[in-house]
Amino acid sequence: MFLSERVIIPLRSLLLLLFTVSLFSATPVDFYQDQLRAPRVANAIKVHRSTLTADLNKLGVGPNDVQLLIVAYKAEQELEVYVRRTSEKRYRRFATFPICASSGMLGPKKRKGDGQVPEGVYHLDRFNPYSNFHLSLGLNYPNAEDRQRAGRLDPGGDIFIHGSCVTIGCMPMTDPVIERIYLLAIWSRRNGQPKIPVYSFPFRMNDANLTRYSRLFPEHADFWRSLAEKSRDLEQNLLL
Repeated sequence: MFLSERVIIPLRSLLLLLFTVSLFSATPVDFYQDQLRAPRVANAIKVHRSTLTADLNKLGVGPNDVQLLIVAYKAEQELEVYVRRTSEKRYRRFATFPICASSGMLGPKKRKGDGQVPEGVYHLDRFNPYSNFHLSLGLNYPNAEDRQRAGRLDPGGDIFIHGSCVTIGCMPMTDPVIERIYLLAIWSRRNGQPKIPVYSFPFRMNDANLTRYSRLFPEHADFWRSLAEKSRDLEQNLLL
């Protein structure tokens, strides 16, 4: 990300810690009520609830039964949001949003400070309504594969989908866009979705792109082939 979520204002650091603890210790309903007490979340509800509900209803989904899945494509600088009802297996595409700033190159993140956006399969593990970057959703980076890749190096951390449209290594949105995504995320968590999946791909994982980018970055070709398998599995088993 652009700056650490853990510096600048100590009170925000304490609030982030409290919200992280509440995520894992409170019931989904308690978690949601805690989120609503944050002024930015309360304002986002006021601004977006009506239109967001209408957009969900077009897909046969509502705020009280939505679950969320996120797919990011680095080369295209796009973030796709998918939704489903709690009773369904497959997700429908809800919207595609621009990732409004970027850093690093194609290829996975390997160490702290390299400016790279991670590539792989993650889930949301932090919901910070007091972020230094408006609102932020944390990824569980590094995962086991990331730690293995880093070896003895520090793989880094604090990777977020956040607002403010500035970044070093994160996925920034404009503030109105992160407000919509954030509401979908906290609704999904309230509805009992314990882990909201986030797939971060270097590019759209079709054969043409895989061939093209593997020639440009041969050092990542094997890793990207493994990601292509994950992309195919996602499309075949979870997406409509």
